[in-house]
Amino acid sequence: ARLGVNAAFGYENLFDEVIYSSQMGRKKPDPAIFQALANRLGVPPGKIVMVDDDPANIAGAQKAGLRGVNFNNAKQTAADLEKMLKAQGISF
Repeated sequence: ARLGVNAAFGYENLFDEVIYSSQMGRKKPDPAIFQALANRLGVPPGKIVMVDDDPANIAGAQKAGLRGVNFNNAKQTAADLEKMLKAQGISF
């Protein structure tokens, strides 16, 4: 069902890569799914940001070396992402 919803709204067009845990036989917060994403992208895990509303999923991503932002609301998430990017010298 989730695959159809994401395809219908075009979410997949917003990201470089989309991995569905159901297709990989793994679930968040298993760090292996996040490592698979990094491998598929060919990007070091520390260059990837995981945004999720479940702190356990953020913790799984961080165990795989990704950066994490906890989603509470859009305004807070945007502010956290902007702060993270600015700390890396990226401005927009």
